[in-house]
Amino acid sequence: MATIILTAVGTYLGGPIGGAIGSAIGKQIDYELFKPKGREGPRLGDLSLQTSSYGNRIPRLYGKVRVAGTVIWATDLQESRSSQSNGKRQPKTTVYSYTASFAVALASRRISGVGRIWADGKLLCGAAGDFKTPCQFRFYAGDEDQPVDPLIAATEGAGNAPAYRGMAYAVLEDLQLGDFGNRIPNLSFELFADDGPVSISTLARDLVPHIDAACPTELAGFVLARGSARQALERIGEVVPLRVSESPTLKLFETPAAGTALPQQALGAVLGESGADRIVRAQIPAQLVASSVRLAYADPERDYQAGEQTARWIEGADAALVLDLPATLDAAQAAKLAQRALEDRWTARRRAKVSLPIRFAHLGLGQLVTLAGEPSGYRIVSTSLEAMTIRLELVEHRPPSGLGTAADGGRHLGNEDVLTGQSRISLIDLPAARLEVATQPQIALAASGSAAGWRSASLLQSGDGGASWAEIGSTALPAIMGEALSVLPPGQAWVIDRAHSVEIQLAVWMEPPPASDTQALLSARHPALLGDEVILFGRVEPLGGARYRLTDLVRGYRGTEWAMGAHSVGERFIMLDEANLLPLSVAIGTPEASVLASGLGDVLPVEAVLPSPGAALRPLPPVHLTARTLANGDLDFNWIRRSRGGWMWQDLLDAPLSEEAERYQLLFMPNQGASRSYDLTAAQWTYPAADRLSDLGSGSSFAAIQIIQIGTYGASRSTTWTIDL
Repeated sequence: MATIILTAVGTYLGGPIGGAIGSAIGKQIDYELFKPKGREGPRLGDLSLQTSSYGNRIPRLYGKVRVAGTVIWATDLQESRSSQSNGKRQPKTTVYSYTASFAVALASRRISGVGRIWADGKLLCGAAGDFKTPCQFRFYAGDEDQPVDPLIAATEGAGNAPAYRGMAYAVLEDLQLGDFGNRIPNLSFELFADDGPVSISTLARDLVPHIDAACPTELAGFVLARGSARQALERIGEVVPLRVSESPTLKLFETPAAGTALPQQALGAVLGESGADRIVRAQIPAQLVASSVRLAYADPERDYQAGEQTARWIEGADAALVLDLPATLDAAQAAKLAQRALEDRWTARRRAKVSLPIRFAHLGLGQLVTLAGEPSGYRIVSTSLEAMTIRLELVEHRPPSGLGTAADGGRHLGNEDVLTGQSRISLIDLPAARLEVATQPQIALAASGSAAGWRSASLLQSGDGGASWAEIGSTALPAIMGEALSVLPPGQAWVIDRAHSVEIQLAVWMEPPPASDTQALLSARHPALLGDEVILFGRVEPLGGARYRLTDLVRGYRGTEWAMGAHSVGERFIMLDEANLLPLSVAIGTPEASVLASGLGDVLPVEAVLPSPGAALRPLPPVHLTARTLANGDLDFNWIRRSRGGWMWQDLLDAPLSEEAERYQLLFMPNQGASRSYDLTAAQWTYPAADRLSDLGSGSSFAAIQIIQIGTYGASRSTTWTIDL
């Protein structure tokens, strides 16, 4: 009734906009007079499904919200294939993967940015903008001059690609679909439409231009997905009591101004009648008013999933009024709004009708009046003029109590937002880990990330200084990697070094390196690379902040005693676990091996370079030089060879040669005079007595002897001893 009347009045006074406002006022009055017992309406879940149907309305967004959006453009799925290694001497597997490129409309008005993105309920993009699945992402805010997306333009052709100006949308290019069953996943987006919470006044003025609104309640976000501006205000008004005043202009407000006192003697003024009732009172039966209000909303603390807060007037009663507000609220605010909506309905049970002289014609809808002897005020919900008498219909009005119900948002098992981090890679070139003779370089790649969300990176490999690159798949499992915080002094190989220690720093998300008991230490279960030296350690002492001290060390393991004196602060630390190392194939004679790694968190590829790879092809340097004087005065030198096919010490057994022939180069360097070089075919050399006398005569008092074993594919590192002449 009131809806029809006020729509007509509003249209007459203010055109279509006035009609909308008048209709809203009328519906509010009708609602006050004929309250329903309650209803079950659509839940917020209808915003969680991504669609691509024609005719779907693009939502109008305010504040911070989460919506699914509508697919407005897409390409066909793109298929690619790659070869995956199954281990040494095993055939490779061809792996097929699929990507999709598409655009999603997000909002019908300009928004400032995109936060997190979910795909099939899993976090696709974190708050820091890091994607958990590879793709290229572009966001268009909805400006009136925004450009055409380059992918859409390239696909559709020049002049055929729309820019979707005035509409915010996102483009996901080459989204890897392997994590989503090789189909486009259902996406939802955290969007920021304003700098902060939006007031109901701002909403009202944006939905109905030129309206005078004074509604201070703020919402963290609001979604107008369907319906008219009037319907949006009605939905808000069901939760936040909105009042309308028509004098002197139409105003929307929450708290009326101070009330006008109605004198007792003015009440009951009816022309031509006497003895009329001064006040006609009525009260709606309690059973017709909801005993509780259940408010559904989007909870940002639970990734914007639907939350519900309940306010109760009568405990145990089940006559609940369900209100569905498409707004972002925290649990505490939702509880207060539910309480406020419930109080407003119970306060409005008490009603009154009064008749006043014509001098009170200035009173209008929404204004407060007070009656003598009444503790609370009354709000005018209807006015009429009849026979020079003003008739008012009133409902009781009280300010909200400010009390809130319990505000527990509930448990939420959401996706942990872990940063992806940047890739960290290192190339490792060591003698073969197993007791076998290598026929080509055996290098490995260790990889990890700067944050806990790092999982893998795609790899390119080059053997010609970066002139050409080949895809080689992706990294192995994340390795335990860090750097040295102290310098490890030189030590003695193959004994337990209890005198020295080294401190290392790992990423805070990494597990500590595994310690070894004595038995595990001797069996070399947990080798680690420090700089270029392979060490074993028996104890790990936590120092806090992902810092550790390693003690009880075995030094120079796997033929790396040459690196014991070359340590420095900041050098690499890598646990040599085969499951975390990716073996790489390198051709014999490659001057330099290079690898580029591209992970989700890498703005640019990360490069690792290894000069002259091939430690597994080169003999280990000789050890244990001994000398004895022969009867003729000659010095007889002997040493022990080691083998790249058998670098473990085995008692009473010679190391296998593992080369086509046994050859050495010996360089004799006296401290005075010229050095001399000798090519040998056995681990023995004789220093003639005559040469010794000549060197002494030249002023030499000592000499250095440097020995290198010459192997099939290259020479060993040198071993140098100093002798007194």
